[in-house]
Amino acid sequence: MKITILLATFNGAQHLGAQLASIAAQDGVDWRLWVSDDGSTDGTLSVVTEFARTHQDHEVRLMQGPKAGSAANFLHLLHHPDLPDDPVAFCDQDDVWLPHKLRRASDWIARQQGQALYGSATLVSDAALEKARPSRQRGLPSFPRALVQNIVAGNTMLLNRPAVKALRQMPPACPIAFHDWWVYLVLSGTGADIFVDPEPGLLYRQHSHNELGDAERLVAMARRLRLVRDGAYGQWLRTNTKALLPYAPQLLPEHSVTLHQFAKDLGRPGPSRVRRMIRAGIRRDGGAQTAFLYASALSGRV
Repeated sequence: MKITILLATFNGAQHLGAQLASIAAQDGVDWRLWVSDDGSTDGTLSVVTEFARTHQDHEVRLMQGPKAGSAANFLHLLHHPDLPDDPVAFCDQDDVWLPHKLRRASDWIARQQGQALYGSATLVSDAALEKARPSRQRGLPSFPRALVQNIVAGNTMLLNRPAVKALRQMPPACPIAFHDWWVYLVLSGTGADIFVDPEPGLLYRQHSHNELGDAERLVAMARRLRLVRDGAYGQWLRTNTKALLPYAPQLLPEHSVTLHQFAKDLGRPGPSRVRRMIRAGIRRDGGAQTAFLYASALSGRV
């Protein structure tokens, strides 16, 4: 099985070499690497070019990104007309993969018959890849929960061929904020097999330029609370919902019903909306986060 690795870059030269070295060190898996660069002004392009020169036994393709943010850059790769008909792994520019990452993921998806999405835990580390600790285990995947939270980190994802095909037939109808949330949302809605492996597959580097960062860090938690208060989180939910509505007929029937009800209720305050969310199974991971979600819905913030 050959895996196409999709790497979106932007001014990532500082950590990119370590990530590329960890790709080259993957155990027992054949891979190709596609890189979409969003206009880097540091040494990113040189790092990729040198990696391609020294790894000519693998295809390494570098292309220009859309310059519209990280999510658009990843989706540019996923929807590229020349994308090979192979499983796809997403790759961030600043992590370090453990040697078993792709092999363990490919072993799981090889056993699945229909659409399948693999994700895993990570080892959350500091900028120097020290003080690593396992990421917190999440709840079970479900479409109602995917409407309000992504639990499958993009830097751990591997999609099998049927999942890639489904996603390529359902491009977002409007710009979205997070490619991995979109992937999880679509595939949970279409009934894909989704597995989040408790075995960590990579070192997840935390630094000042992380888009969100590990949710368990106090700084990241405070940032996320501000996003709810300031309306950004509610806007993400509206954008995801708007992007998915045109594809409601392609979802499982029960999920299509849930999506339409959720779309109708977005931004409408009141206890009746919270009751409908509870009945539909729309909640976040953990009691405190769910209570905060319902309080935000009660006030009309989401």
